[in-house]
Amino acid sequence: MNKRLDYIDTAKGILIILVALGHYIQLLPMDAPLAQYPYFIKDFIYYFHMPAFIIISGMLSNPNKWNELGFMPFLKRKIIRIMIPYFVFEVLAGITRIILFHISIQDAIYNTFTMQCNLGSNWFIATLFFAEILFYFTHKLGKIINCFIAFICIFFMPDYAPLNGNLCIVILRIMIALAFINIGYFAKKIWQYNNNIIMWLCLLGLLFSSAFDIPMELWDVSITDPILYSVRALMGTYLVLNISRVKTSKFLSACGINSLGIMMTHHLFKYYIEVTGLVTSIPALIIAIVIGGMFVYLSILFLNKYFPIAVGKPFGQRIN
Repeated sequence: MNKRLDYIDTAKGILIILVALGHYIQLLPMDAPLAQYPYFIKDFIYYFHMPAFIIISGMLSNPNKWNELGFMPFLKRKIIRIMIPYFVFEVLAGITRIILFHISIQDAIYNTFTMQCNLGSNWFIATLFFAEILFYFTHKLGKIINCFIAFICIFFMPDYAPLNGNLCIVILRIMIALAFINIGYFAKKIWQYNNNIIMWLCLLGLLFSSAFDIPMELWDVSITDPILYSVRALMGTYLVLNISRVKTSKFLSACGINSLGIMMTHHLFKYYIEVTGLVTSIPALIIAIVIGGMFVYLSILFLNKYFPIAVGKPFGQRIN
């Protein structure tokens, strides 16, 4: 899929803004006045934000093109687009955490190569890379077998994996991400189907599911209810994709095109805000979000112009 789809970029823009908002809300102490309201927004975002990104990645997968290229060109492309940015920002975040939080150099190196990550959001980048590598091989097995793989990954692996510790979490993240890539690719027609009634039902379903008060996250594989987790992910993805079709936005589309850079730069700035401890109220949180947005904007402009490889583009390639 060579031609950019505006509504896909808009959907990714919506999602990356929600990701950043969710992260900044965590700066607010939970016992701050009226903190329950922003934390409800954060919990709502976390119902679907990361699975939605992965499902959209599956939608955009093009195995026919992969087969024409061969594995090594495919791998090179993924390294440039995903892993080089991963290591660039791991170094920057490692230096930042050494200075601000006094972690050791050894810990910074260990975090980078074990996918515990110095930059909080980098776990997702590395997870997506390995999941897409696996999908390169598994998609050839056909729809039925891949649906079975997705079912096993989501509904059984979190509870019954025989491993322990960080390695277990890393493997489970990758396998669950593989499941959502399968869902995005093999159910592509469902995601492309536009229906306002279903969109509103998805929104109501997400709001209703908040009554269960079961927070679940992919980063630590705390998926205690796989059915609820999956339903939330599917409803949230459909909701965002359909909202993005209603009216595309140049601003949101630009955010979507630069979603990788935004994901990394906003979290790097979050460390500097976190160490100050100044976000003690909702007004302070709003100010932090505004300043963080300005930092991200200027960082993206700089990186796109002078260091595009840090955001997944080769030198000499123009970035919108």
